[in-house]
Amino acid sequence: METFIGTKEITAKPMKRIDYNNYRGWECPKDENPLDDGYLVEYPEDNSNHPDHEGYISWSPKEQFEKAYAEPITYAPVNHSDYPHEQRVIDEAKELAVKINNLNKFIDSKINEKSVFHILPEDEQQRLRSQLLVMRHYYSILMYRIDHFKLTDPDKIMTAGGPTLGEKRVQRNFNPSAKKEVEELKQKYADMIDILEALRDSTNGREVSLAQTQAETSCMYAVKSLFV
Repeated sequence: METFIGTKEITAKPMKRIDYNNYRGWECPKDENPLDDGYLVEYPEDNSNHPDHEGYISWSPKEQFEKAYAEPITYAPVNHSDYPHEQRVIDEAKELAVKINNLNKFIDSKINEKSVFHILPEDEQQRLRSQLLVMRHYYSILMYRIDHFKLTDPDKIMTAGGPTLGEKRVQRNFNPSAKKEVEELKQKYADMIDILEALRDSTNGREVSLAQTQAETSCMYAVKSLFV
């Protein structure tokens, strides 16, 4: 099974098991410890199950809840982009991952009686947990943007002397052919992709990328037709 990081925003506050059961008008099960620490958790986007809450509420044990919002993040998307605006997002995600993991460690340090987090007021501890939740949500948005960089611009034009973007894209799917007409056909489509790239600006990026993909696909079928 794959591992996923959720992005659903929640609200929560510390509440013992017995207090949650009393809040819901329930009797605490005899096989459960009424003094267990935990959190009342509300999911604002889900249907309400309590008249005093707009979202769905539930109770989560303290250890499970805090672990869920303290898992370390491993940054593993593309590491470099030739476009400055994309590279800034990549760099920001890397830096944010480090900050999230550092805050995770700080919050986890409460297990040590001598830790700074342990001696903080309970409301300040809760604010730090809220901060961590928002940071993780923000990180997931950055990762969502980065995931789409390769969809809107799967390749970058190489430096002078190397293959162009168009040449890379048509050669990626079709190996060099001994047929002269095949190479000439591929070059025409490569030139078309490069012309489209030269027309790219901040307002037409998606349309240019779609047109380039269509040109690449058309090249594939055109080359196949020469071998029918």
